[in-house]
Amino acid sequence: MPNQEDKIDRYLREEMSEEERKAFEATLNTDQNLQAEFSLQEDTISGINLFGAEALKKQLQEVEAQQTASAPTSRGRPLYVWLAVAASVTALLLVTILLFDTNSPELYAAYFEPYPNVVNPMERSEGTPTDINGQAMYYYEQEKFDEAIALFSQEQSNDQAYQFYLGVSYLGNQQPSQAERTLASLTEDQESAFYEAALWYTSLANLANDEPEKAKSKLEMVSRMEGEFSSEAQELLEKL
Repeated sequence: MPNQEDKIDRYLREEMSEEERKAFEATLNTDQNLQAEFSLQEDTISGINLFGAEALKKQLQEVEAQQTASAPTSRGRPLYVWLAVAASVTALLLVTILLFDTNSPELYAAYFEPYPNVVNPMERSEGTPTDINGQAMYYYEQEKFDEAIALFSQEQSNDQAYQFYLGVSYLGNQQPSQAERTLASLTEDQESAFYEAALWYTSLANLANDEPEKAKSKLEMVSRMEGEFSSEAQELLEKL
């Protein structure tokens, strides 16, 4: 009679008959021990499918060899022990993936920070400014990007500084395409005080849109400038 682990394995491999599958699912709905082992084995198989079986198989063989050497006459450990080992290996691999194989939108989220207000930084005790651009910058500092965008757009100032902060506000508001369009003229004006910063934030907009190749060209330019974003640009290039 097949044991519990064999049943789980056959179920996951879709080798059960319709009658067996229904009986197994009925038991699974009520048996907490079976649920725990099922979840563990399911996660392990997912890990094997994701990362490949060879490294995991080697790890399991090493553990089994150590067990055999230390207690050669003892009965082999049950399957759930090997599954626990496999699950720990899978967890380690998942951490590695998160640390070293981050996708473009995640890189954007990791590196995005609003640019400091260098136009008219305000003390909190001063209260809310009365002019539109001042109010826009106030909300920008509060990271209330919706309100900042509405006010910047209402003013429609030609000032490059406010255009830059509008672009960063779009990026902070999860509107990367609009941010890229808003910053476009600044990335073409090498005389602009915001040239490097505009390139940097446009590269982040490209990453947010999952366009790493577009981001690379801008990051390469920023890294060569040896300015305030050069080291971060180099870091990002190494991760892309």
